[in-house]
Amino acid sequence: MGWFLFIRHSVGAGTGSAPRVRGGAAPRVGGAAGRTTGSAIGVEPHPGLRAVAERRAAEAGSPARFLDGDAQALPLPDGELDAVWCERVLQHLTDPAKAVAEMARVLRPGGRVALLDTDWSTFVLHPAAPEVRTALAAVVQGAAAHPEAGRSLAGWLVEAGLTVDTLGADVLLHDSHTVGRPIVRGLGAAAVDRGLLTGEQCDRLYADLDAAAEHGAFHLSVTMFAAIAHRPR
Repeated sequence: MGWFLFIRHSVGAGTGSAPRVRGGAAPRVGGAAGRTTGSAIGVEPHPGLRAVAERRAAEAGSPARFLDGDAQALPLPDGELDAVWCERVLQHLTDPAKAVAEMARVLRPGGRVALLDTDWSTFVLHPAAPEVRTALAAVVQGAAAHPEAGRSLAGWLVEAGLTVDTLGADVLLHDSHTVGRPIVRGLGAAAVDRGLLTGEQCDRLYADLDAAAEHGAFHLSVTMFAAIAHRPR
């Protein structure tokens, strides 16, 4: 039987969307390592989110199951898994290198791990005055324990004894209407609360961004990095 571990977002597997949905981990895991059967495992320490994930998996008829656990101390034996997927978790951990070492521990020889994380120092907002961009960037980077996790993925994998096979990056662009401007307003409110910006500066920012969005000049982006590695046989 093939096993796939899924760890997503700051608290783990969250509500279990990727392990359970069609095209996610669970439907594909049966073919892992050439095997005919398999299952996906999600690790989630929050009991409420774990309960939602279990219900959604049951409703979808998914073979996924969900464990109470922490990425830095996975509740699994050595060499148990064929694959590990960890998305936007490491940036929130106090010891991400330990978490990657845990992923290496639970992989069988030849098993693979895929890491995806953000590098918040690449946060770009336009149009915005330089002092406003600096304040919002400080808020963004202060929200994560390791805001530059994306650039560290390969190093953590190598440190854990894994062989890096693929590295990649992509710029995540936020739509101005559905995501971008709501995000900026949240960041602006946090910057005001921290004394980094005034309400007047934020009002001016929002007005400039609204005007830019009307003629397609709004820009909000951050770079995501990915790394795939395997445990040597």
